[in-house]
Amino acid sequence: MIKKILVALLIVCCIAGLCSCGGGPTPGETSVEQDIPTTEQEKKEIKIYLSVDEVKVGQYDSAEIKYAVSGSNSVPEWSVGNGELVSLQPTSDGCIINGLEVGETMLSVKIETETKEIKLIVEESVYYPVLTLTQYDCKPKAGSSIKIGYSVRMGDKAVAFVLSCESENPEIATVANDGVITAVSSGKTNVVFRADCNGNILEKTVEVMVVE
Repeated sequence: MIKKILVALLIVCCIAGLCSCGGGPTPGETSVEQDIPTTEQEKKEIKIYLSVDEVKVGQYDSAEIKYAVSGSNSVPEWSVGNGELVSLQPTSDGCIINGLEVGETMLSVKIETETKEIKLIVEESVYYPVLTLTQYDCKPKAGSSIKIGYSVRMGDKAVAFVLSCESENPEIATVANDGVITAVSSGKTNVVFRADCNGNILEKTVEVMVVE
C-alpha cells in the first residue's frame, strides 16, 4: 500500500515539473533567432588623380589639365584661389585654364569629400594678342552689305575670342556680330570691332562712308 502511494506521488511530481517548465517552445511555435549586424558597411575611399603636379600657363594663353577618379561617379568641382589670374572652363574629362594676369595661386578639384590641390603659375607672355581686320575703311552703296574679315593671333598662334560689333550711327550703317556691315543711308560713321580674349578686350575701328 505504501509503495503504491509513493509511486502515485512520484508521478504527480513529474507531471507538475513538466507543466511549470518555461524553457522549451510551446507546441505549434517555432524558436526564431534574428541576425543583428555587428559591423558597418565599409566606406569607399575616393582618390583623385591629375595629369600634372603643377600647371604653368602663359598670360592670354590656355592650358588643359586632365583628371581621373576612383571610388566615385560624382562630377568634380573646379576652383582657383585667385580668380583674377585665370578663368576656368570645366570639360568632360578635365579643365581648360585661361591665363589672365601674371602670378601664382592654387588650383583645386573637389569630388564629394575629397579635395586635391596643385600649384598654378601664370607666366608673362612674350607675345600679346592682336586683332586684325581685312580692311579698315569701306564705301558701300546704300542698301548694300559688305563683310569685314577678322582674326586674333598671338605671334603665329590663333587665339580664341568672342567678337562683338557696334555702329556709332545705325541710321547710316548697321553691323552684325559676324562683321557684316549694311549701308542704310548716305553719310559717314565708324563701326567698332571688339574681341574679348579671356577678359582682354581688343578694339579696331572701320570707317564707313555710305554713298548713294
